[in-house]
Amino acid sequence: ASDCTPCGLGHKCIDFLYTVNCSAGRYSDVSNATGCKQCPAGTFSDVGASSCDVCDAGQHQPEEEQAFCLPCIPGRYRFNATTCSPCPQGTFSNATKLEICYTCPAGTYAASQGSTTCSECVPGTFSATLARESACTNCPQGYFSNSTSSTTCTTCSTGTYTASSRSTLCLLC
Repeated sequence: ASDCTPCGLGHKCIDFLYTVNCSAGRYSDVSNATGCKQCPAGTFSDVGASSCDVCDAGQHQPEEEQAFCLPCIPGRYRFNATTCSPCPQGTFSNATKLEICYTCPAGTYAASQGSTTCSECVPGTFSATLARESACTNCPQGYFSNSTSSTTCTTCSTGTYTASSRSTLCLLC
């Protein structure tokens, strides 16, 4: 019909009589379209879009036909445009919209997936390794640590000892 109103990108033609914007989460990438297409998972669009936009860094969208993307929450990172995954053991994320998880420093650990912080080694224990996945190691007999987040244990000086492992101080002989 040569007398119909032109229907541009981001719109659909209804009965060749009038045009309607594509709704949010849908798009039209051709002129004179009779319908709008769904944006796939991992993308979004505004009203009247001629294409879908991929979710920005740190965001995801697991559903089709959406108007916005969702931020990855603390304890998770963006695996791809459709998924935020839990941080692996030994790592953490403490903010929204992160692309990566941070490695727990020596003297700390993250025993579970999806951690938002690293736990400190308690006095009497230590961890010299990065990204530790389990509780810290007890200081062996004859050694001690008296602070949190210890990366080493200190040897008892001459004339002192520890009665057991996981000591926080040395005793006089």
